[in-house]
Amino acid sequence: MEKMLTSHQAAKLLNVWPHTLRRREREGKLKPLRTPGGHRRYKESQIMALIGEEITVIESEVAAGENDSDGSNP
Repeated sequence: MEKMLTSHQAAKLLNVWPHTLRRREREGKLKPLRTPGGHRRYKESQIMALIGEEITVIESEVAAGENDSDGSNP
């Protein structure tokens, strides 16, 4: 069975506030499961996939020079 994370555990891995996870849920970017008590649980694989997507975006921005704030890097 896949490891499930609480909203606080998932937020810590993503380096965001738990509120950000709820916003991403409203936007349809995350789909948590609910416990019988209504608490959100996130699949570890879903959170790891988000981390991979964010790394890919950052790498793309760096390669394109978009992350260069003052334009001094060649």
